[in-house]
Amino acid sequence: ASFGNTTAAESIANANLTTDAELASELAGAEKLATLAGRVPVATYVIKILEALLEALSNLFMVLLLTIYLLLSPASAHPPLAITTDGGSSTTCEDEGADRQINLYIRGKVVVSFLVGVVTAVSLGVLRVDLWLVFGVLAFWLNFIPTVGTVVAVLLPMPLVLLDPAFSSAAVVLVFTIPLAAHTFAGNVLEPLMFGQTLKLHPVVVLVSLLLWGSVWGIT
Repeated sequence: ASFGNTTAAESIANANLTTDAELASELAGAEKLATLAGRVPVATYVIKILEALLEALSNLFMVLLLTIYLLLSPASAHPPLAITTDGGSSTTCEDEGADRQINLYIRGKVVVSFLVGVVTAVSLGVLRVDLWLVFGVLAFWLNFIPTVGTVVAVLLPMPLVLLDPAFSSAAVVLVFTIPLAAHTFAGNVLEPLMFGQTLKLHPVVVLVSLLLWGSVWGIT
C-alpha cells in the first residue's frame, strides 16, 4: 500500500512539474512576443497605411473628376485659338485681352469665395457656433490662398466645438464636413467650370494646371 501511495505521489509530482514547465514555456513565449511587438513600430505602420489609402482615394477622386469633365464637355465647347500669320495683331490688343481675362478671373474668384463664405457662415450659424459670422468672413478671405487657406478655414472653428460639451459628436462632424465640402466643391468643380468659360480654357486644363504646379511648389 505504501508503495502504491509513493507511486501516486510521484505521478502527481511529475504532473505538477510538467504543468509548471508548460506555464513557464507559455510565459517565456508571451514575453518574447511582447518584446517583438515593442521592437516593431506598429503605430508607424498603421499611419503609413492610412496615408497610402487616403492618397489613393484622393487620386481616384481626381481621376473620376477629370473623366467626368472629359465625357460631359462637347468637342466644340472650347475651340482652338486661331493663329494669324499676317502680323496685324498689335501689342495693345493683346494687353487689353490679358487685362480682361485677369479681371474676369478676379471677379470669378471673388464670387466663388463669397459663396464659400456664405455657406460656411450659414452652416455654422444654424449649428449655433459662436463667432459664426467671423468664421464666414475668414473663409471668404482664406479661399484666395490655395491649399493652406482651406485647411485653416476648416480648422478654425474646431476648438470652439471640441471644447464645448454642449456640442454632440454629430454636430462636431457637421462643423468640420460642411465647410470642407464647400471648399472642395468650389475648388474642384465650381472654379474649373467658371474659369474654363471665362478664360476659354477647358476645365481639365485648369485642374491639370493646379495639380502640376501644386506638386511642383507644394503649399507655397
